[in-house]
Amino acid sequence: MLLHKRSKRVVLLITTTLLFLIAAGCNGQDGPYQGLKDEPMIQTLKHFPHEPNRWNVPAEDGRLLYDLIMKNAYQRVLEVGTSNGYSALWMGFALKETGGRLITIEINEERAREARENIEKAGLSSVIEVRLNDAMNEIPRLNGTFDMIFLDADKSQYMDYFRYLDPMITVGGRVAAHNVSTMEYAMKGFLESLSDHPGYETRVVEVSRQGVLVAHKQSEKEAR
Repeated sequence: MLLHKRSKRVVLLITTTLLFLIAAGCNGQDGPYQGLKDEPMIQTLKHFPHEPNRWNVPAEDGRLLYDLIMKNAYQRVLEVGTSNGYSALWMGFALKETGGRLITIEINEERAREARENIEKAGLSSVIEVRLNDAMNEIPRLNGTFDMIFLDADKSQYMDYFRYLDPMITVGGRVAAHNVSTMEYAMKGFLESLSDHPGYETRVVEVSRQGVLVAHKQSEKEAR
């Protein structure tokens, strides 16, 4: 894992699933579903159709996204890379509780169609909007700001996505990026840029072997 030391920032690598599960209240036989109260939601997430070549996040990473939204009461979230909607469901269920909304961008028509179907079955069509487009074409069309952005698409384009999206991220918001442990080689520039960025405090959370970079956007006072 590529990590850079800076005096103004703490970069934390969590290498065991157990530490996060305990902190998140997820320990026990139900793993990432531990502590969730809505039984239909749990069953939807447990029995999601993980089709071949759909590259869904592990449930542990989905719970991490859910907790980030819930603990910070985030209202507006963007996802780049929907696949057939598993991570979108985790975030959508959290946003249903906070009263927020999710925009998720998917380049593949078949995957976008499957995602819409899965979102509708989960009762989240009013919370999650799936946009079919190349992210580099769709991102410039976005309006307003976002409390959290989750990147899980073409790893080589993470830096390009971030350049466009950085001004849209609210102070106190997060950038989360998937596969930073298993595909570091494909996003080296992005990881270097975030770890060196004076406006972000970064950490890598490895609740699954995939690894999620979580970067907290700080105020100018915090970044000093």
